[in-house]
Amino acid sequence: MKFKKALTLGLAILFIVGVLLSGCSKSNKTSTTGTSTSGGGKKTTQTADTGPKYNKQKILRVLGGWPKPPLYQGNPFASGGIGEAWGWMIEGLYRFIRSTDKIYPWLAEDMPVHEGNKSTVKIRQGVTWTDGQPFTSKDVWAYYTLNNGEFICKFLKSIETPDDYTVVFVWNDPQPSDKVKTYLIAQANQGAIPYHIYGKYVDKAAELLKQAMDKQADTPDKRGAFGIDFTKAQDIRNALDKNWQDFTKENPKFPIGTGPYKVVNVTASDMILEKRPDYWNADKITFEKVIAKQVPDAAGQYAMLKAGQLDRFDGTQARDILESILAANKDLLHYRMFDPASMGFIFNIQKPPFNDVKFRRALIYTFDKKKIREVGNYYGKESIGYSVMGMPESFVDQWVLPEVKDKMTKFSYDPAKAEELLKEIGWSKGSDGIWRDKNGKQYNFVIGANSGWAPNANSAEICAEQLTKFGMPTKLRAVD
Repeated sequence: MKFKKALTLGLAILFIVGVLLSGCSKSNKTSTTGTSTSGGGKKTTQTADTGPKYNKQKILRVLGGWPKPPLYQGNPFASGGIGEAWGWMIEGLYRFIRSTDKIYPWLAEDMPVHEGNKSTVKIRQGVTWTDGQPFTSKDVWAYYTLNNGEFICKFLKSIETPDDYTVVFVWNDPQPSDKVKTYLIAQANQGAIPYHIYGKYVDKAAELLKQAMDKQADTPDKRGAFGIDFTKAQDIRNALDKNWQDFTKENPKFPIGTGPYKVVNVTASDMILEKRPDYWNADKITFEKVIAKQVPDAAGQYAMLKAGQLDRFDGTQARDILESILAANKDLLHYRMFDPASMGFIFNIQKPPFNDVKFRRALIYTFDKKKIREVGNYYGKESIGYSVMGMPESFVDQWVLPEVKDKMTKFSYDPAKAEELLKEIGWSKGSDGIWRDKNGKQYNFVIGANSGWAPNANSAEICAEQLTKFGMPTKLRAVD
């Protein structure tokens, strides 16, 4: 949401990684981000002879969100999506595990084989959709053909399917490195658009793309899907967009995916998913049922945690709230996530004063990151000052070249530096302690923050307080 003369606190998450709940012969442990217990508020243990000591029904209780019936439907890309069901039903060719920076084959048998301008992926045989139909290379092709706005499509020339279980990604020149190719392939959840359900929309998209293939971009920066420069084929782009909108109105009752669970019932407050006996990796799935509760207010969620009515909670509470929850329920285990996402400001640089880089830099120098971290994620990893968005700071060393990193500005908490930059562009501070621009204009800023994620909103509130104290009157506006 855009605000006039406003700062927007944005959240960028690179990868969303599903949790595989797997059992072994001696014990069953669920390791997640956030606060967790096992079923019934008890630790779940089991032996090969007796089975689980607690939670004998093997039910996992979680929180989630989804459109309330009758608005709920089964198309993952429709308005409102499929909510909590996504993580339990939708899979990709690969799984990326952020905590270890590893990629594992999932619906693929092995890692991609890169040769020249082609990357070949072999699909795991025996995978089926929840309606029993086989998952094949045509489904992967369907995913990218219909969902051609995927970032990887800008780098591709085409996708080939020589047989039912082989997918070949053909890259445009200049090509990404093999490492980046693997990450681009691994970031998607290709098991989301079953061709046998949505084939007419996929075929329509394929025909439209074929008509525009002679409109190739002259330079990489103009490339759209499969190298097409849609400024030369705007009518095709419009038709593709309309086809996509028509697709999002195609709504089965429940989602259809390749994952270990299927939705069996949805109400305004509960979603029930049951384990699929025909899942390709069923022997590694411990829980027989997942019950998701939709509880919109944080107080209600925390009360359920304290009472042992939830087995997993994703998120980071403020330190005092977290400690009170842990004190109330001794069965809870807290797994710390040090940098679950990157948070920062997104400025509308088309409008003053944000169109002046010195003004933007001055604002960043006013923030005391230590205090922001203590409120947003007490156990989090504190920024060392690089101004990056779109990646957690732990990714900087891996993905940013040393020669580029050396040129990046490190922003520390330095109000004096902020004042220096503001004075350089003609700003002055009045006797009332308020900063005004060179024309004497005072600004009142608003920070828009995600109300649905407490660390985001709490951090934004501290930022607003710090800016106001510095002399830039700022308020928080929490938005959905």
